Amino acid sequence: MKNFIKLKTEQILKRWGLYKKSPFQVYHLSRSDDYFTHIEFPKYGRTWLRYMVCQAIASKYQLPLKNMIFDICYPNLSLPRLYFVHGMRPEKNFQEYSYKPFLNKVRRPKGVIFQIRHPERVMESYYYQCLFRQKNTEINDNFKKFLRDPNFGIKKYAEYIDYYIPKIKETKHLIIKYENMVKNPEKILKTVLDFIEINLEEKEIKKIVQNSTKEKMREIEKNKVYNIGWLKPAQKNNFNSYKIRTLDKGSASELLDKEDKKFIKEICRECQHLKKYYPDLA
Repeated sequence: MKNFIKLKTEQILKRWGLYKKSPFQVYHLSRSDDYFTHIEFPKYGRTWLRYMVCQAIASKYQLPLKNMIFDICYPNLSLPRLYFVHGMRPEKNFQEYSYKPFLNKVRRPKGVIFQIRHPERVMESYYYQCLFRQKNTEINDNFKKFLRDPNFGIKKYAEYIDYYIPKIKETKHLIIKYENMVKNPEKILKTVLDFIEINLEEKEIKKIVQNSTKEKMREIEKNKVYNIGWLKPAQKNNFNSYKIRTLDKGSASELLDKEDKKFIKEICRECQHLKKYYPDLA
């Protein structure tokens, strides 16, 4: 693995408050040629999967979980690297801004995981993220306007799907549905770990899933156990500002009315690559 920036252990401890319980030299990783990428539109379930993958790597190599959450690398162990990116900016089209390593034959990832989720739930969750976490000045307390906004709403979602799916199919890839991860998290986690070349026993995978329920992750976030952006709320007393925003396991809509659902379906009907995964949108 190449392109590491070596940091003294005491520098890492001072910066992040991490605890080194390994005989191996600690490095901070600058992006190398040996990595995988997870790419998804916001609110597809990335935080949940990322937390489970961090646990898997920590378990496999007997390393502190906190180090994995803060993306500290031990190159002596040739750890698999999984980078999590969105590959979009709301105000830019995909020709102006996208995940460019797809196009670079030298620096492209070893493989790409592309995660998808039903657009109705994505739009609701993304609205709350923009409203409370990202604090976009363009977003106000008007979900109907948000849903129809060309930079943030359902049109952007459909463009994202049609832009990326053809590109990821040009390389080694894995497409996973959030809904399948909810139904069978152990199976999906094992599939992901196999893809990024981590062999973990079934009992350990089961333990990770049990440690990653919405209830447990909500408590981790609420108590700021790791105090890192992707695992802490924007406002402690406002659950709509949390990464783990709801604890429900169903699909009941909070904001969408019949008119909104019809609008989503009309837009997604023109999305070439989405109907295969969500036939109800056809």
